[in-house]
Amino acid sequence: MIAKDWKATELVLGGTTVSPDAIGGVYYSFANDGKFEYTEAGQTQDGTWEIKDNTIILHYNEGGKTVEKQIKDISEEKLSFEGEEHGMLRAVTLVPKKL
Repeated sequence: MIAKDWKATELVLGGTTVSPDAIGGVYYSFANDGKFEYTEAGQTQDGTWEIKDNTIILHYNEGGKTVEKQIKDISEEKLSFEGEEHGMLRAVTLVPKKL
């Protein structure tokens, strides 16, 4: 279900809701082979992903960092997860990206 292109519809940073479009868009692309691309404000990073115990684990190639996000909702039409990033809670809600 997760292996597809997603576009953020809601972004919460440290308790403040931010429009993803206001910052140039937030996109995730998860491939069946375990690779992903993440784009925010025109900047793209990539790496590998895995799911364990309702947690999505993102291993970024750049800088070798690993980020764990708790999956809150997952279906064919919606994906949401949250976790700490840069010292604050970050939550994102995604829908399949229309081509």
